[in-house]
Amino acid sequence: MRSVTRSRKPKPTEGVTETIAASVPTALVKEVRERVGKGEFSRFVARALRHELVRLNRAKFIADFEEQFGVLDKKVVDRARRAIRGE
Repeated sequence: MRSVTRSRKPKPTEGVTETIAASVPTALVKEVRERVGKGEFSRFVARALRHELVRLNRAKFIADFEEQFGVLDKKVVDRARRAIRGE
C-alpha cells in the first residue's frame, strides 16, 4: 500500500518572502522590537499586514451588504458579537 502525504495549506505569513522598504516611525519600530525581539520583527509585520487586510475586507463586506440590504441593526450585531465571544 502506498502512503499519501498530505501537505497543509501554507499560512499567509509563510512561503515566499519579499524584502520591502517602508517608512515607519522610529518609536514604533523600537517598541515592536522590544516586545517581539529583532528576530521576530518581520513575522510581526507580516501578521499585522494580514490583520489589517482582514479588517479592510470586513469593512468592505459590511459596506456592500448595507448598500444592498440597508443598515445593520445594532442590536443584532451586538447579539452576534456576544455569541461569537461566548458571552
